[in-house]
Amino acid sequence: MENLIRLLPATPQPFLVRYGVTFAMVAVSFLIRFGIEERAGPYGFILFIPAIVVASVVFDRACGFFATALAIILVSLLLYWPGNIQAHLAAVAAFGLVSAGLVVVSEGTRKALERAMRAEAEKDLLLRELSHRSRNNFALAVSLLSLQARTLSEPTARAALEAAAARIRVIAEAQVHLHPASGQGHIEIDRYL
Repeated sequence: MENLIRLLPATPQPFLVRYGVTFAMVAVSFLIRFGIEERAGPYGFILFIPAIVVASVVFDRACGFFATALAIILVSLLLYWPGNIQAHLAAVAAFGLVSAGLVVVSEGTRKALERAMRAEAEKDLLLRELSHRSRNNFALAVSLLSLQARTLSEPTARAALEAAAARIRVIAEAQVHLHPASGQGHIEIDRYL
């Protein structure tokens, strides 16, 4: 689903594009429904569900409601109303309610996934910043220990500070290596080991 969201347009499409594509999807669904009318039964609303959901996810809630209204109008044109008005009205009303629910859920799902993707991107940015600051802190500690070691005249104290600086460098290298650079959370542990 995440890959689907990445394929969707990031900015709202122009009015004519949104409603034109929605109309085309509903028209294709209607042609399919018209073509298999005998097999679909008198209603065949289910054939319009993909167009309604796609319009809601790809564009917005208004396009989903437009697709629902268009589907109701088109199916109503095919129904023989004088025979059973109450049954037809009940079926059309049930379809309208179910479609409206699908529109709201589809758009809500898209918005939730977009928020999750933004949160993931923000988390990655914060982790990169944390890693950068950690490297800077390790480099600062190594520099301070190295400077202090240079000022000492006693060889054992100097060696101890240089050994401490070397240990901090190893920790810094391990931290850099253990930070997943690919952003997928995978670490190549074989080189680290």
